[in-house]
Amino acid sequence: MWVGALAPTRTERNSFAEAAKYNAVCYERSRRMLIDGLIDMKPRGAYVLHLKLSRPLRLAVGSLGMVSFPAGFYAYVGSARKGLAARVARHKRLAVRKSGNPHWHVDFLLVHPQASWAGETILEDGVECEVSKQIASQQGVRAPVPGFGSSDCRLGCRAHLYLMPKNHALNKGGIFSR
Repeated sequence: MWVGALAPTRTERNSFAEAAKYNAVCYERSRRMLIDGLIDMKPRGAYVLHLKLSRPLRLAVGSLGMVSFPAGFYAYVGSARKGLAARVARHKRLAVRKSGNPHWHVDFLLVHPQASWAGETILEDGVECEVSKQIASQQGVRAPVPGFGSSDCRLGCRAHLYLMPKNHALNKGGIFSR
């Protein structure tokens, strides 16, 4: 019960009630949008970019300096703390447009005319280094550029860019299928 000068007026009581109703409506609307998938909670996780180099390539890659890449199919493992789809879309934009500001090691490769985008695999629950170690453990897979994409790795990954064997199906019943 309100006492004396602290007691709200009738108009103030009505505005408090209206504000409470409005907040309840907003909360319920947001809850429904979240359930219906209309609000993107920006999932986190890992991704694998599938790339192709038709010819060997020598390229300056940020802090790694001049690096040599053999021709072939590559798998690059990355992650995003939030906005997983946006991160992959950014990489794809660089690969398609062949222009933009390289930020990560893979960006230097993506903007080069000899590198072709061959697809992506998004793993919302994936952990970058665990996915990287799974790929590295596959027969015939090798890391031709030590340190590529793994400069911040705490699990000792040799690299996060892998040259795949010629007969390897990256996402056809392999390690990415669920």
